[in-house]
Amino acid sequence: VLLECSREAQERLDGEYQDFIADDFELPVDETYQLGFRIGRAAQLKGVQCFDEQEIQWNAAELMQVMPAEAPEIQAEFEAFIAAVASELEQMHSELSLKAILAALNTEALDAKNQYIYVLLNEVGAGQSFAGADATASWWHRNFRMYANIQKAAGPGSRVFVIGGQGHTAILKRLLQLDTKRESVDVNDYF
Repeated sequence: VLLECSREAQERLDGEYQDFIADDFELPVDETYQLGFRIGRAAQLKGVQCFDEQEIQWNAAELMQVMPAEAPEIQAEFEAFIAAVASELEQMHSELSLKAILAALNTEALDAKNQYIYVLLNEVGAGQSFAGADATASWWHRNFRMYANIQKAAGPGSRVFVIGGQGHTAILKRLLQLDTKRESVDVNDYF
């Protein structure tokens, strides 16, 4: 079981997981614990593993600085997009079961919507600062590093269950589609 947490958190997570296996740890309300720990225990794993790579972050400071002047129409679309997604998520959390939320968050349509935002922002500063392209590249850079950690864990003959935020899984699933050495199984089949 691979979890979206940093290497720095691994030691703490190892202790918490061992306590959980010994029925001496109350799980916080978080997918790392509620899903990752429970799946790890059900699979009789000795531990769970962090796969996040936080050295590289979404470097969007310059993008946000130049966008109002250079691309106000893109900024307006971006802000409307973020507001709509936040509203959809809030509505989901107030109306749906956890099973239904997880199913809704793991669709190709939502993955495409998530990836679109980076394509939208990509052109900001084209031919000059390339602030949009650089910000987009930084996000994909982080996700390529995360996927490298998945590749390392998912060697021949192994089975890996990956839990990450939708912003990451939208990209990671696409990379997995391109990876001819690994086979994916749709998580929705298990909901």
